[in-house]
Amino acid sequence: MLAVIYLGVIPVVSADLAALTPFARIALAVTSIAPLALLMGMPFPLGLAATAAKAPRLVPWAWGINGCASVVSAVLATVLAMHVEFSNVVIGAVAIYAIAAWAFPVAREVTRVC
Repeated sequence: MLAVIYLGVIPVVSADLAALTPFARIALAVTSIAPLALLMGMPFPLGLAATAAKAPRLVPWAWGINGCASVVSAVLATVLAMHVEFSNVVIGAVAIYAIAAWAFPVAREVTRVC
């Protein structure tokens, strides 16, 4: 949701931000990206902790899938941004995170069986 808000706010204020000093723009970029980075970074460690508690033999698989998804998603996001615009890539990422959040209770049931 925060990413979608950013998509609406950044184009409106970007002209005003261009007048800032480079240091101020860097500081603003870091502080505006930090909440998204925190929110996007939390699902994996939380899921890994839950997996380690319920099905420790799946932890190496989780690390492998995360590593593969990290590499593929970085390349795919760049290529998609060149073809369908960055804002559409962000909307797609939000949708994927929403699906993952919805599926997490299902994943807990699957690991209980394993």
